[in-house]
Amino acid sequence: MHRRLIVLMSILIALLGQLPAQTTKPALWSAKTDRTVGGPAADLVVRPGDINNLGFGWPQGFDPFSGRSTPPHSYPWTPPPGAPAGTDRIMLGSAVTPQDVATRSGDGYAGSAERPDSMPQPVTLAVGDLPPKIDAIVFQMFLDDFQAPVWHSRFQVSLNGTRIPSFEDAVNSLEQTGPISKLVTLKLLPEYWPLLRAGTVKLLIDDPTTHEPDGYAIDFVRILVNPHPFKYQVSITGSVMDADTHRPVPGASVTAALATANADPQGKFALKEVPAGMVVVKANASGYDDGVSR
Repeated sequence: MHRRLIVLMSILIALLGQLPAQTTKPALWSAKTDRTVGGPAADLVVRPGDINNLGFGWPQGFDPFSGRSTPPHSYPWTPPPGAPAGTDRIMLGSAVTPQDVATRSGDGYAGSAERPDSMPQPVTLAVGDLPPKIDAIVFQMFLDDFQAPVWHSRFQVSLNGTRIPSFEDAVNSLEQTGPISKLVTLKLLPEYWPLLRAGTVKLLIDDPTTHEPDGYAIDFVRILVNPHPFKYQVSITGSVMDADTHRPVPGASVTAALATANADPQGKFALKEVPAGMVVVKANASGYDDGVSR
């Protein structure tokens, strides 16, 4: 029987001042889609959904890539004209029935959502040809009002029908009462890269099992293939300990997005150049179940 790890951490935010030169101009945030090759963010960026805070716009000086949560916004709203499927709209898990909404506790979105408009829709990413050499792939999603810990919903996240457990762990840890939105950055493990070679990728977030009325929304999704240094970065320091004895676990491997480190003899670690926003910090060591913190 494996023992459990716990991860304690603190975060320092830094702004990266210089960005690499681009070879293709990225689309404006108001564009409904973006496919940029050789831009400042990555060798390839594919984005469906305009970057507009679900149509509400951004507060003065707010940068959605800074890692900050948005202020609360009003609801319900009508999806802006031309918004790509799965973006800028309230969705509700496919298992939820009108009776569930009437008889179960749920969030405000659920009470204001109407079928069939609120049925989960996949977000389609027209990836096209991938770079000949791939070192890393990152997904960035600007997510709104996910509250699985509050309402006991259980979201599934899939790419072309294949569930991605690490993405599900992140989404199911969000508590976005407000409603508020925040950037979530997740590394796609290499075993899932072949899914992108289909040329078109459908990302679906749905709760098809629990019947819990927990509404949610997506502003935009980005795939970054071979990401360049992130504009907003954080440094994460912390400790890895045995969950039962609270003793340090030296040598534990710790990862967050593209950053990796090993715990020192006191169980302490430092991760640098982690993208701002929500990331999953995972620790693993021989004889232990993985420890996760967010």
